[in-house]
Amino acid sequence: MHRIVLGLSYILALSCILALSASHADEIHRTVVSIGPFSVIQEHCDENQQYACDFNLYEHDQFRLPLVTAWEKGLNVELESPELIHLSYGFPFNAHHSIFISKDGVVQALDEVLAVDPKIGCIARMTWEDKANIMFQNTFSSKVAQKVQLEIGQEKLSSLGFLGAYQVIQQAEFDTNGNFHYRYQDQDGADQAASVMQPCLKSI
Repeated sequence: MHRIVLGLSYILALSCILALSASHADEIHRTVVSIGPFSVIQEHCDENQQYACDFNLYEHDQFRLPLVTAWEKGLNVELESPELIHLSYGFPFNAHHSIFISKDGVVQALDEVLAVDPKIGCIARMTWEDKANIMFQNTFSSKVAQKVQLEIGQEKLSSLGFLGAYQVIQQAEFDTNGNFHYRYQDQDGADQAASVMQPCLKSI
């Protein structure tokens, strides 16, 4: 009987701890970044460890839609302007995910974004398909403005397995005139530097 009472006491104590932990998790409500009436809120996670957090979009403090669910790391604010915000997340040497949010609350999710021109919102990102390509498109549009194929050997692509963009691209950036500059290793292992002039002003 004594053992049963001790067992019940332990279960009751554990239940209280779990209830307090759940209550504490529900209290987390941290603003990551805002644009106009829209805010990205981190919530439903442990405040100290930031474990398995939800990141949701709110409008005027009202829940609008989920962005990332049960994510174990934070979101990076890559770009913040009056027109849009760019958030990114992912593991090193693996798929890199981006979320774009406009001042009107339009949300766009893309993978393997290399760089964004903050002036006109031109996006450069990697796509793999049969070859390694850099695709250019405007934010909040699915239309491809231009595509550049990289001269990377199929053997190298196969040996790398599941690629992340930064396993191929060493440098990628837009200059102040909207021109895109990048550097990578070709199929012979030689460094190649190249530029694409104002890629989002053209259309394929």
